[in-house]
Amino acid sequence: MAFEKDFINEWPPPSQPLNSSLEEPYKKKYKLEKDCHCSSVFSPDEIQLACNEDNMDMRSLLAKWWKRRVQEKNSELSERKGSPRTLLNHILKLPSAKQFLKLCIDHLRKDIDRNRRELALCWYLLGDTNEAMNHMQHYLAHTDHQSVNNDAKWTAKLIEKQHNVLQGQEKLLLALKERHLTRYELPPTNKVERRDASDLSVNEFFHHYAMSHTPLIITGLKTTTVKWDLEHIKKAVGHKVAPLRKSVSDSVEWAKLESCGQSTVSDFIEAVKRKES
Repeated sequence: MAFEKDFINEWPPPSQPLNSSLEEPYKKKYKLEKDCHCSSVFSPDEIQLACNEDNMDMRSLLAKWWKRRVQEKNSELSERKGSPRTLLNHILKLPSAKQFLKLCIDHLRKDIDRNRRELALCWYLLGDTNEAMNHMQHYLAHTDHQSVNNDAKWTAKLIEKQHNVLQGQEKLLLALKERHLTRYELPPTNKVERRDASDLSVNEFFHHYAMSHTPLIITGLKTTTVKWDLEHIKKAVGHKVAPLRKSVSDSVEWAKLESCGQSTVSDFIEAVKRKES
């Protein structure tokens, strides 16, 4: 998407070199804002000019704001690591970033009908999905369908998904309070049937299990004649290049796994062995 390219180009500030290898995951040093009550580094005129730009995206604008803040403020240096989305999530927790977004909202409200989509994204970034939904629904209802681009549709789905998640959490917490429970108990599980592969035909499996979405544990399968250990994998696909992922505790990416470069399968296996020894 167009705004993702602009966003990543602006984020994080390129003040320190990247260091990426098998032994050293992707890390980025940047300045951590310590003063929670400082004013925005954008002047009101600059905010107004930025908010009036065509195809402006608030995430890209927020990244530009942070880049300038890092360059102009002498703050304590703190090491952070993670993807652009993880870094953005961290910055959104800063009171100064929330103050900046509220200043943007004040300017966007001056031409509210023109800026409904941008207002929706501002409120989403601030964590108010009710306001975000109201503005986005108004934007979609009063905009010609052919004029709504893919970025706007994606943002609308993003806001709707988060809104539904938060509503579901509220309903669950309310149900717990009404039942005077301190935690939610999962329903009892069903015992999964086991069948030996020699006594199960493809036709029976398809009609009785696959079509009815019934779980089944199949035993007695002989899937390979070779033991799949690290040496076998290295011999079979060791020359292939694969992306690497590393666990980051405060990541917002799937499973808290973030990119840390790439490597051949063979080199990765050797690195694993060195750490084990």
